[in-house]
Amino acid sequence: MRALRARGFTLVELLVVIVLMGVITAAIYQSIGSTQRITGTQVQRLHVQQSTRAAALYLTYALRELDASDGDIQSASATKLRIRGMRWMGVLCTAPVGIVGGVGFVLRDSLQFGVRAPSGTLDSILLFHDGDPANRSDDYWLVGGLLASGAGTCPDGTPGTVLNVTITAASGGVDSALAGVFAGAPIRGFQAEEIQLYQGAGGDYWLARRAADRGGGWSDMEELVGPLTANGLQFAYYDSTGAAATTVLDVASVGLVVRGRSPRTAHLPAGGIGYVRDSVITRVTLRNNQGF
Repeated sequence: MRALRARGFTLVELLVVIVLMGVITAAIYQSIGSTQRITGTQVQRLHVQQSTRAAALYLTYALRELDASDGDIQSASATKLRIRGMRWMGVLCTAPVGIVGGVGFVLRDSLQFGVRAPSGTLDSILLFHDGDPANRSDDYWLVGGLLASGAGTCPDGTPGTVLNVTITAASGGVDSALAGVFAGAPIRGFQAEEIQLYQGAGGDYWLARRAADRGGGWSDMEELVGPLTANGLQFAYYDSTGAAATTVLDVASVGLVVRGRSPRTAHLPAGGIGYVRDSVITRVTLRNNQGF
């Protein structure tokens, strides 16, 4: 019978195995590290792309509601806008009647739309004055304030909301509401609102907003989208011919530039570590104007 011979590994064989394992481990480690860096960069890029597009969408929806010739833009600069921020709209199901200090009417609940319900402490109103229904030249918006609101009923028995409002003398006063506003007229509720490039307490820049109540008291600044770059929000104003608008009443469209910045640094494609940046450029046509 042949004797079994015990046989192990030589030192050279062990060294070769160790070297190969080291090479493979280093390659795996490098691959994992590269994947993590790429993933981290993509996460930051995705964040800044979402932020810039969210800012552009918010501004687009806010500006399309405005008609500068009706006074919806109160002041404008390259980085700040003060506007009538629309909150809700509705349709009258009764004609206005005189009350102490103003007029009262009922809105049809099924035709109310907006971000919230009417508020007697926050809202000013725009009430459509039709005048002569056969003549378009006497149509305009009466400006006023919402005094109170409550549950009510339309003449056909459907649910409604009772509104008591005051109308400013400058826009026609109570008599204009009683003589030229009819059932079926639209009404819009708004607040004075500022939209601007804002530097927060941490030093980052944001698209931010604040709103005023009907008494003129302003809320704290609300950071909406960011962070942005130091020149991350720019407005440009154009009239109906496409030329630069000379007054806020002439504004027919608004050019927007939003420049976003990632919240954290990442490995950049060009090399090195830094913030990922992206931008959106668009132009918004205001209400009652032709597109550009």
